[in-house]
Amino acid sequence: MRGGSCLPKVWLSDGCRKRSDAGSGAITSITTPTTVPVPGAVWLLASGLGALGLRTRRNPHNVLMQDVSASPPGHAPAVLDTNVLLALWLFRDPVMEPLRAALATGELRAFRSAATDAEFAEVLGRPALFSVAPERQAALLATWQAASSLVEAIQPAPWVCRDPLDQKFLDLAVSAGANWLITRDRDLLKLARKARRQALVIVTPARWLEVAGLMSRPDGR
Repeated sequence: MRGGSCLPKVWLSDGCRKRSDAGSGAITSITTPTTVPVPGAVWLLASGLGALGLRTRRNPHNVLMQDVSASPPGHAPAVLDTNVLLALWLFRDPVMEPLRAALATGELRAFRSAATDAEFAEVLGRPALFSVAPERQAALLATWQAASSLVEAIQPAPWVCRDPLDQKFLDLAVSAGANWLITRDRDLLKLARKARRQALVIVTPARWLEVAGLMSRPDGR
């Protein structure tokens, strides 16, 4: 379980990073046409259309909004990794408050497995990290279990995570038919492009909140 706040490559490709604020589609000036040889004109036309198509395909906001519209409130199955659970229940991170509210209202339906529960319990019990009293450990685990649904039949995901300890979250997401895997783990986020092809969107908590309209973060982290 490696933490890290980064964006998956699927949302920030090189093409996206190089875009300027221009290119919004608005006409800002009219230039006088000049004569261009036919081969050059064809090349320019193809390049322009290709660039336009590339921008449309790689616009992360458009893609994410389509995913949100496909999962209306009350119908957004998701998997949360252990780092996110710690931020939600142990540290009570204020940034996570809208996510916690979404779980409470059913806007986000969370799923868990025996393996993910075991990791959460094991991490809570590490005295060198948190020194959480046993009674509070049990209460935190019970709170999470009450806010989520258990998936017993687990099937392997078609993608393999570089960190074997994180594979359980991919397997759970596939088994639950989740649309979202919410994580800050770099190894999981690196699989976002592959997972997106099969309707699983891997995002950071802040990105999910932003796209769901629960918070606004210009940097998208």
